[in-house]
Amino acid sequence: MSDGASPTGEIGHPTMIDRAARRTAPLTRTAFAFDEHIDGREAGIEPGTECSEAIEGLFGRGERTVLALDAGTYWVEASIVLRGTRSVGIVAKAGGKGDFEVPADYDRSLLRIADVEHALLAGIDVDQRAPGAHPELGVSVESSFLIEDVGIRGIGDTTGGGSRMPLCVEAEHGIDVLRRV
Repeated sequence: MSDGASPTGEIGHPTMIDRAARRTAPLTRTAFAFDEHIDGREAGIEPGTECSEAIEGLFGRGERTVLALDAGTYWVEASIVLRGTRSVGIVAKAGGKGDFEVPADYDRSLLRIADVEHALLAGIDVDQRAPGAHPELGVSVESSFLIEDVGIRGIGDTTGGGSRMPLCVEAEHGIDVLRRV
């Protein structure tokens, strides 16, 4: 397929065609094998509170950790950086939506997931309606990520260029799925 032709003779990007041909099923939440399931409220992360440090601290404990948040608004005043574990996930509990809200003039990373094999984000909204707010949501994984039911509220103000949602899968045969984003 060096000429970019698929097995059916279609011309396209060879890597994308090869990846699609090898994909056996769509990536879903059940594909993630988390060893540790943390209830946000039980861990002291409750709606209406600043959550940056508390969330980071939870992910240093295990190799495959998912955090389930209650519906509500969570304040983010510093970047949440999750790195160096095998699998991470932040999800809203069933039927709910977790809103991450940033203060005025917040123009840096809200959530940065890097140096992990797998990542899952689901049921989370980013509220950037404060003046001068334009947070970044970045995911860089080795093998796969699933981002679904994630919304951005507000237009956001920015003076810099570039993507505010940089996404990357390092492995040639990795899988990345965005649903209802």
